[in-house]
Amino acid sequence: MRSRLLLAAALAFVVPVVAVSAPPAHAAPAGCRANANGVTEFCDHFDPTGRNRGAIGLVGDSVLLGSSPGMSTPSLPALLASSGWGPVRMSTALGMRTYASAPNLRDASLFHWFARWKSEGFTPRAIAVNVGGNNLSTCSWPNIAPCKAAIDQVLNEIAAQYPAATVWWAKTNYRMYPSNQFSPGMLGWNAALDQAAAERSNLLLWDWPAALLNANPPIITDLGAVHPVSGTEYVKRSRLIATDLDTRMPANFAGPRITPPALPGTSMAFTPTEASTVYDTRTSGAMTAGEHRTIALGAAAPAATGVALTVTAREASAGGYLRFYACGTPEPATSNINFQPGVVRTAQVLVALDATQQLCVYSNVAVHFDLALQGTFGPTGLGLTAITPTRTLDTRISGRANDLVVAVPASQAVAASIVAVGPSAGGTVTVYQCGTAIPSAFTFSFEPDEVIAGSIFVATSASNTICVHVNANDTRGVDIVVDITGTFSNDPAGLRFSPVTGTRLLDTRSGEGGWYGRQAPGQSINIVGAPGGVAAVSGTLTMVQPPSNSHLRAWQCGTALPPTSAVNARGGLAAANNVTTAIAGDLTLCVWASQNTSTLFDVMGYWVHPG
Repeated sequence: MRSRLLLAAALAFVVPVVAVSAPPAHAAPAGCRANANGVTEFCDHFDPTGRNRGAIGLVGDSVLLGSSPGMSTPSLPALLASSGWGPVRMSTALGMRTYASAPNLRDASLFHWFARWKSEGFTPRAIAVNVGGNNLSTCSWPNIAPCKAAIDQVLNEIAAQYPAATVWWAKTNYRMYPSNQFSPGMLGWNAALDQAAAERSNLLLWDWPAALLNANPPIITDLGAVHPVSGTEYVKRSRLIATDLDTRMPANFAGPRITPPALPGTSMAFTPTEASTVYDTRTSGAMTAGEHRTIALGAAAPAATGVALTVTAREASAGGYLRFYACGTPEPATSNINFQPGVVRTAQVLVALDATQQLCVYSNVAVHFDLALQGTFGPTGLGLTAITPTRTLDTRISGRANDLVVAVPASQAVAASIVAVGPSAGGTVTVYQCGTAIPSAFTFSFEPDEVIAGSIFVATSASNTICVHVNANDTRGVDIVVDITGTFSNDPAGLRFSPVTGTRLLDTRSGEGGWYGRQAPGQSINIVGAPGGVAAVSGTLTMVQPPSNSHLRAWQCGTALPPTSAVNARGGLAAANNVTTAIAGDLTLCVWASQNTSTLFDVMGYWVHPG
């Protein structure tokens, strides 16, 4: 295998590489053919099995050829099939270029394969391209125009043949021998790819030179750092490619959707209260792993049928979650707050109480938490008007301050999402009714240099303002962003809250809700969030392991994408936030991602018209 691939390097590249002697003839694997020297020069494989991630086409030169079935095991198509891609088509050839007009070179031309796939009825939603090494003589840094023209020619052809496809393109790697310096052609080609990606939202680039440098375990290549030297080394590269495709390609909708819980027969109005701590495990004792606990709230919420709470988790023994639900009802398979050890985390929880004003909580790890009351639900009170998410404050524009007065729409209370963003030393944020004392219970905390959101239902002042107090760990403070998603008033037509058993309607990790794969940067996906008769929903929106600080936006489908955020997460971690938002006439909720992420949504309740 090693000698065959070394010779492939010499045959496939017009730039000079180290010469090797011709190996003895070998039979080509099934689906491939060998040239006169016994080197496998071409492979075309098709796995017709449809799978949830959708169809993917792979096309490339000798650097991809070694990942074909029979050339290395497991092959790249096998790895992709195992993670849910299918059908899978892989067409590779020595010397593959972007375009070749000669009939005897058609197998080494991208254009030939796009036309052939189309003629044979293969329509990929994702196309992975590993071509460029044989075009390196056409440009040289900084003169990248010829390479850019060749790349644009390919991308325009893909757009014509497969307008809905996302293109993944591997950068080239070539080090000149014996200097070990990157070749000018390689630098020019990769710069042209960068320029193309900046112009096209459907083009994703894989930095193969960086991946090779940082590979663990290391990948052994030939002297030009072009080809892995054996099937074993090719498998290492194939795994890197499969992981990148799995994590960066847009999620695919393959169905089916999860049926939302039925609409309950009762609904409740909301009454805001001054935030106060009503339960603290530092007094009653920490939760243990796997523990279920009943919490009585009758003293703080007499006669209430439900509550809006701020839950704060701290001193966790490991990464975990808390789950709240009405005692005496089925325990949901959902979570309300996610946390990590050594970090204080908060979340808003809307939950029904049993007839004796009790709620139940489950923790999967040992943790302390406390509950602060935002308000109560019952037969009388305020109704909700769900509005298009509206940004009412951004101190990145207006300037930082530790005490802020925020103008909000006319109302008795608002549903607000508050975000701490920008360089900071960490601290806490407390949102409260202007004109009252700053509560001792904060709304959420933020770690140094963290971007994170918290949600609250809070009473407004007579002048339609809410106040924000920042308790920062240094004089820099932190930037604060305030987004309003709803208003509460005495309007008899206002929406009432109907809590339901927490139900997971979306999980892109497992395909629950019909979406498979990580949500891509800039991708919007929709969720059927409620049954008929519902005007707005509340639920827990979670993002899992984005590559960097990221956020999700949630809003009513069919309306413009708002410039707001619903949940923010640090790179590599999971974060959840409660969202309350209007829902479209077709009962869909839309979610947009700023970075690729696994996305979850658990519905916790509906907002319905009275009567």
